Amino acid sequence: MRPSRAGIAFGAVLLALCIGCQREEPAGKPGPQPGAADAQKAVAEALHKRDCICDQCLITRWRSRKLSVEQAEQEIKQDMAHPLFQAEWKRFVAKMRPGYELWFYRSPGKTWEKLMGSEGYAIFDGKRLVADFETRMN
Repeated sequence: MRPSRAGIAFGAVLLALCIGCQREEPAGKPGPQPGAADAQKAVAEALHKRDCICDQCLITRWRSRKLSVEQAEQEIKQDMAHPLFQAEWKRFVAKMRPGYELWFYRSPGKTWEKLMGSEGYAIFDGKRLVADFETRMN
């Protein structure tokens, strides 16, 4: 069975939106003028943010508490004893810059019940996901 043109177009729109959610607008760029196209774009973006399953959107929705690097390291103290874990963590933390925030995230209970759970830490620059470090999954 061949996919319909509407299905292909819808998939292309979702892919474009998913890629677009990770793209930053250049500073100082004038915004679009109000109009029908802007309203359509706003609706598409709202639906995208609610339904998107890219890392950027999922981790942004799942983040629950902001903490310092020191607090996070205290929480994962046992894991830090493993040299590979420690090396990966150091690479992750090296991405922190002034103004960035470290957040803990955990997927909802439903995902754990379906053996698709994930939790860890994520670095954000405002609303943009810079990097994530998964500490648990099933």
